[in-house]
Amino acid sequence: MKTARITQIEADIASIAGEIKPLAEKSATAALSTEESGQFDDLVLRLNNAQKDLVKAQEQANAAADALAAHKQYNEPADVVRRGISVDTATEPGKQPAGYRSPGEVFMQSEGLKRAFSDGTYVTKHAPATMAGFFGPEAQKAVINSGTPGASYLFPQVLPGIYRAGEAPLVLRDVLMNLSTTSDAVTVMQENVFTNNAAEVAEATANNGTGLTGGVKPISDLTFTEATFPVRWIAHYMEITRQMLEDMAFMEGYIDQRLITGLKRREDNQFLNGNGTTPNLTGLLQTSGIQTLTTAGEFTTSPVANAGAAPENLDRLRRGIRKIRWTALAEPTFIVLNPADAEVIDTLTDTTKQYLIGGPLAPAQRRLWGLQVVESANIAAKTALIGDGTMAAVVDRNQARIYTSDSHSDYFTRNIFVILAEERVALPVMRPAAFASVQLV
Repeated sequence: MKTARITQIEADIASIAGEIKPLAEKSATAALSTEESGQFDDLVLRLNNAQKDLVKAQEQANAAADALAAHKQYNEPADVVRRGISVDTATEPGKQPAGYRSPGEVFMQSEGLKRAFSDGTYVTKHAPATMAGFFGPEAQKAVINSGTPGASYLFPQVLPGIYRAGEAPLVLRDVLMNLSTTSDAVTVMQENVFTNNAAEVAEATANNGTGLTGGVKPISDLTFTEATFPVRWIAHYMEITRQMLEDMAFMEGYIDQRLITGLKRREDNQFLNGNGTTPNLTGLLQTSGIQTLTTAGEFTTSPVANAGAAPENLDRLRRGIRKIRWTALAEPTFIVLNPADAEVIDTLTDTTKQYLIGGPLAPAQRRLWGLQVVESANIAAKTALIGDGTMAAVVDRNQARIYTSDSHSDYFTRNIFVILAEERVALPVMRPAAFASVQLV
């Protein structure tokens, strides 16, 4: 059953497919620009949503058609149903079906009337003739109630799609630079040592016979280190039968989205904690050269304000900001917190129970000391990461992609498909000292 809604959605899908075609063809031979990648991702999202809408509209149309057919089959005319007569035997106008008796015939043939005639009594309102019913043996004697109908008469309504809870946003990628590459490794020049000898210089004086005096400028020094960061694969797949793909069209799109979500969750963990051992990335917390502020070191030799009090973690974070600004000469832009630590900080109150950090009416985009807060379960509790998002980058070799095939093993003969999601990504860090790991209490 094809409705106007289905026709409209099909037209929308055709339009979106036309827009995405040139970008898809280009991506097969060359890397897309940042603007093209964003446009491609937006079109893919619109296409997936339109396809889900089409599946939903088709299911609704089919359900409507089934409901109308059931109504036609089971809702017989009321006068026919009362007499227990099938529709086929009561379709000829002006003719009563076989076995039908009028109320008068039922009365004249009743046992009560026959006894009245046989024993000479009269039928009166005080001694009426009794009968089984107007329609003889076929009359209904049971009360029609709300009993449970057969399963084949009443069908449950099935809501299309699969329902799951929303997930927390994955935002660490969003606070770092996003770049792309066509190679299998990324090399950057890291500033190593900057010796700043800038100083005031006196004006040179006249030559007094032994040479000029004054006016000599100091020399500063700047050294660099070349660092190379490998591109790594992140991937996983699921198996699904051909029958499932054919019978539940929405399932493929749902699995695609779940696989992509899985990639993003894993890359988020790698960006923080990857140990650098092949095939892992080197996460920010494992990068050599980042600043480390711990209780056994920094905060013991030089305690922060409010040490031992509830706001101590806020002051520890402020110390980390100062270290990045004046030791690394960088400007921090974000703070990563474990959800448990974020909750402790968000619920800090003063002696009058007034919230220190905005309370429940604070904006959704929380900030501490002016920096964006990234809440991630991938960072260990009691550890915070502060950083300058311009000093590290997420570099995509291949953005997340979905592949479907039945050529794996003997899956072709068993009608099993593999749906694979994968990406290739690198995490170069241009200035490790622009990041600081802060131990919380």
